[in-house]
This record gives sequence, structure tokens and C-alpha cells, in this order.
Amino acid sequence: MEKVALKYSDLKNARNRILYFTEKIVVTDGVDTRTSIADDLSLSDLDGYEYLDEFQRQFQLDLPQSVYDYVCDPVIRFNVFQKLLWGCVMMLSPLLLILHIMFPFKTKEETMQQKKKENKNRLTLGDLTVSVAAGRFLKRENIEIQLTY
Repeated sequence: MEKVALKYSDLKNARNRILYFTEKIVVTDGVDTRTSIADDLSLSDLDGYEYLDEFQRQFQLDLPQSVYDYVCDPVIRFNVFQKLLWGCVMMLSPLLLILHIMFPFKTKEETMQQKKKENKNRLTLGDLTVSVAAGRFLKRENIEIQLTY
């Protein structure tokens, strides 16, 4: 886990700027650093791309392509073979549904572990706040923040 030293004032300033920016773009209130861009703000696909593009312009921060993957629906990235395979799965879905009802696939514990894993696959305003304060893209789960004053 990477250790990142950030000034408290820089982090607080970045947080305030990002929350104001997001409330202005999305026209909503009640956002905080735990707010997910795709899940909570419903900014996915083109809306998510536009939000991240405007974010880059506003904060002069270059985001890697991997950041855009957080807001892009995986179906969009499918190639022809995957789309064909997906079509077959959709045609077989009634049979799969019956099998799922008869033989449940996941236990409650596995479902909780999956939710924890999915949480790491979310891009939050907190991730963007840390990125602006550090001057490069960072995911909060992958770093340890050391506050300086």
C-alpha cells in the first residue's frame, strides 16, 4: 500500500472544490466523498465520460483511461464474439433462471464478499478529491494517507 503525504488544507480545499463542482454539474445536493459517480449520481456511459472530461478541464488533472472504465458499461466494450456469446446466454436465460431457483449458486457470505469487492470497483468523489490534492489519480483503497499540517 502506497503512503501519500497530503496537507490537510490541500485535501479540505480539494474536497470543497469537487463537491461544489459536482453539485453544479449534476444539480443535486447531499453529495459527499463517499458518493459514487456511476452508482449514486447515475453518471454512466456518455454522462460519466462528459463528467470526467469536464473534471479534467476544471482541475487540470490528467486521468488515465482506466478511470473512464469505472463509468463505462462493460457491454459497450464487448467485441463481436462476446456480443454473440451474450446473445446465446440471453436466449438461455429462462433455463438458467429455473436452474438458479432450483440450485442457488451463492451463499450469503459469498454475496457479502462480492459487495466488498464491488465497492473497490466504484469511483467516488473521495477518490477524485485525493487525486486533486495529490496531483495524480489515486484510489483511496490503494493508499494510506498521512496528513501533514
